[in-house]
Amino acid sequence: MDVLTFLNYFELSNTFTRWQYDSSRHRIEECLRAITNRQRAREVRAHIFGNFSVYETPGDGDTVTNADQIIGDQYLAQQARALVCYKELAVKSGVEGEEVDCTLERFTSAIHGAIEG
Repeated sequence: MDVLTFLNYFELSNTFTRWQYDSSRHRIEECLRAITNRQRAREVRAHIFGNFSVYETPGDGDTVTNADQIIGDQYLAQQARALVCYKELAVKSGVEGEEVDCTLERFTSAIHGAIEG
């Protein structure tokens, strides 16, 4: 799971950037780097699941060919949900981050965008 955690960082990296919440800080170089890193992370993930037996005991309808979806996608969703929960907890506790425009609503929207994109 450590490799998947690392790869998921790049899947969700746009949600951690200042320019996600403040367009005046947008830098095309950073955006292009994030796109490239996300693509590389997807290639590494595809390689891992395509070349190694990385799966739990298959259940009904589970095959080695969809292990990427069973393990990889569910783990990404779990991490994304945990980040939203942490943001909710921070808001309820009155903890503010460095980027004041990173509201719960905007952060949640950014997470959804990263998952869907």
